[in-house]
Amino acid sequence: MGVVCELIPENSLTAVQESEAMAYDNFIEFLESHCHLKLSQHAMLVVARHYANPAPYKITWDFVLKLSREKLRSANFDRYDELVQALSRAETTNEVELDPGDVYRACIAVGLPLTNDLLTALVQKVPKTNGRVDYKNFVNELQSRSAIEEDVKFTPDSKLTQPDVNRSGWFGLQNLEHKHRITDVNTKSFCTDLVALKRARSQTPVEACISRSNSPTK
Repeated sequence: MGVVCELIPENSLTAVQESEAMAYDNFIEFLESHCHLKLSQHAMLVVARHYANPAPYKITWDFVLKLSREKLRSANFDRYDELVQALSRAETTNEVELDPGDVYRACIAVGLPLTNDLLTALVQKVPKTNGRVDYKNFVNELQSRSAIEEDVKFTPDSKLTQPDVNRSGWFGLQNLEHKHRITDVNTKSFCTDLVALKRARSQTPVEACISRSNSPTK
């Protein structure tokens, strides 16, 4: 930020501060207009990523289903009849609705080629009636190829080891290290930090000392 602080005058931040966010391409153009030849493309990307707004991904049934279909297709899984048989053996009331735990265990027994975190999220997010899963519809949804035209490019990190009915199956969705495409940048935070850095640099040693002495101690 030191180079950016030196090259972008404070009065140039006025227009940027008017909105809280700026499209990524526009933000890069803004940096280039002030910092080209002084700041590399990689450095600009680092600044943009630092102030990027969180990725808009949410753990939903559609998202988990699409990701599961992609994984099953990649693994050439075709044992859906065996999965239906395993699920049918868990029936206790001659109904097609099962406890989510039974669905989870049947999938494990058949060897469904999904990681534990993805399988857990799949069972958690599948639509339920009174807390129970229609297993025939569940298998049909997995087997269907109607909604896998678009590949899933993003897989959240996970630290899940045990199924938890109160969680999505993934932790830290807003703190991922995946290299997703940046859509917009939080220009409000960027301008606030840049102005604060400029003012700190403009202080004389005496003013800086006074400022530190007046700041609240922890």
